[in-house]
Amino acid sequence: MTSSVQATPPTNNDAPPRRHSFWRTANKIVLAHLILILTILVPFGIHENRQAQRDWDDFKMHWEAKGEIFDLEKLIPPEIPDKENFAATPIIAEIFTDPDNNRLTSIDINELPGFSEITISSKNTNRVLGGFKNKLTDYLKNPKDFPADQKAAEIILQLLEPLEPLLNELEQACQRSQARYPLDYSNPITADYPHLTALVSVSKPLRLRIRAHIILGNSDSARSDIQLLLHTAYTLENESSLISTLVASTLINQALTAIWEGLRLRIFKPKDLVLLEKSLHRINLKRSFVSAIRHERADNLSMLENDPTNYFELLDGDITSGYMDIKTLAKMFQLLGFGQTFVIKNKLNYCQFYQQHFLSTKGKINTEWIDLDTVSEIEKHLAALPTSSFFSNHPYTVFLSEGSASAFIAITERTAQTATRIDLARIAVALELYRRKHGNYPSTLAPLAPAHLETIPRDLITGDALHYRIKADGTPIIYSVGLNKTDNGGQLKEDHRQGDWVWQYTLPPDFNEADWSK
Repeated sequence: MTSSVQATPPTNNDAPPRRHSFWRTANKIVLAHLILILTILVPFGIHENRQAQRDWDDFKMHWEAKGEIFDLEKLIPPEIPDKENFAATPIIAEIFTDPDNNRLTSIDINELPGFSEITISSKNTNRVLGGFKNKLTDYLKNPKDFPADQKAAEIILQLLEPLEPLLNELEQACQRSQARYPLDYSNPITADYPHLTALVSVSKPLRLRIRAHIILGNSDSARSDIQLLLHTAYTLENESSLISTLVASTLINQALTAIWEGLRLRIFKPKDLVLLEKSLHRINLKRSFVSAIRHERADNLSMLENDPTNYFELLDGDITSGYMDIKTLAKMFQLLGFGQTFVIKNKLNYCQFYQQHFLSTKGKINTEWIDLDTVSEIEKHLAALPTSSFFSNHPYTVFLSEGSASAFIAITERTAQTATRIDLARIAVALELYRRKHGNYPSTLAPLAPAHLETIPRDLITGDALHYRIKADGTPIIYSVGLNKTDNGGQLKEDHRQGDWVWQYTLPPDFNEADWSK
């Protein structure tokens, strides 16, 4: 008996799982590649971060060895005893305790009875005494357009009499040698400075009173008020903020205008000249500026260490307002001490920021991807900058090397120009003392030291000697080459970036040689 065995056809369950096998294999391949990528990228990222940290540590060590400070806490000015603290006097302290009713802040000379009607007739125009043309550059260019009007000066002094108690109290406060205002020095970017408004307000009647005294030939009174104005500027030195440096520059320039006119009219007595030179010598705007930059740098670096993305967002306002381009930004970063280390450590944030604001494709901002080649472009700009930065003997040269609309650079320009004018004024005072003693101006500046100056100031922009000569009319001219670093022979120009920074004047028409030595 034979039996037949029929083969059982294979079922679907016995078919090879081709679909599952494919995805399993694909997943293995993807996973293998992912592991390979991570094996490459993770060590690279770790190396990049460690290298950046080493670069940063080396950078800080290099500059800390030169005396630079990166710790914000170490830059906060020390406490000052109340007996020495200008800011602890009632007239200043009330600015912070009761700002709405502060006497200095509320000063408005236009509200004084009869004040708005007082004008002086000049050759070409009528203007309020001490008004908008009362600037150093205007006097230097057109001294004959600003005649003295003694009657108007007498009326001005009468109208300012109601403010005398307030100004006398401020003068008594200035007997204190230092100032530490109750500010948030731990964050200079967000600090509020109500006293700056007050000091600017009180400077308006003060500079009017100074000029009135000069017109009337009141040497002691004019000198005393000029010193008061200079002291209010001096009290801002330790604040370590650029805005305070800018306000100090404004107050100093007002005092320099008065000194210029007083020297032109020969109203100062020798003892007043000596006291003015001491007051000018006391002010160190260069040191104040460097201190402000250090403070700003430490605060910026602190923000970058903790929240770099937010820091770049804060820069958006400057970019969208048109205050910066990439070269300006690079110069600002270098001045703050960032350098190429900053680019390395914050590569992604910096690159993204750069591309968002500065790289465009067919007129449209390209933010689709991050191209690390932009880092090379940024580093190229940074590498082209001078290496000395502001740590050198001439702190303004790096920041002033190219023109820019940046407000940051504008403050630096103003500070450099004012610091130069202080030096020019000190030399002008010393020249006048020399002439009183010898009867003529020296042929060079060398004889002024050490008899009338400790040392002869040099040009802050170049580090070279300031230019000096006696003009054909017998008056001296002293000048710096200015921002363009080009000697224009002492020429003033409308654009202060192109002309020289000059101190010069002509003899007044009623000049009397018999009055020289009085």
